[in-house]
Amino acid sequence: MATLDEMRAWREELFFNMSTGVLRSTFMDRTTEFRSLADMQKALKLLDDQIAAADGSGKIPVRVVYSPGMKYL
Repeated sequence: MATLDEMRAWREELFFNMSTGVLRSTFMDRTTEFRSLADMQKALKLLDDQIAAADGSGKIPVRVVYSPGMKYL
């Protein structure tokens, strides 16, 4: 797992590439080529969620599952 500083640095690199229209991002000797801006936005959202979870500033999503046939209060 990447450190918080590494995730923040990669987020900055990804955001910069998005703003300039570049679909290829290189960070720490790894190159990632995205198919579209939408793919980059998904990666950015994932990074934002991971950064928020790592530094404690974001809420961890809670999933509630309801089963058919159960009575709820």
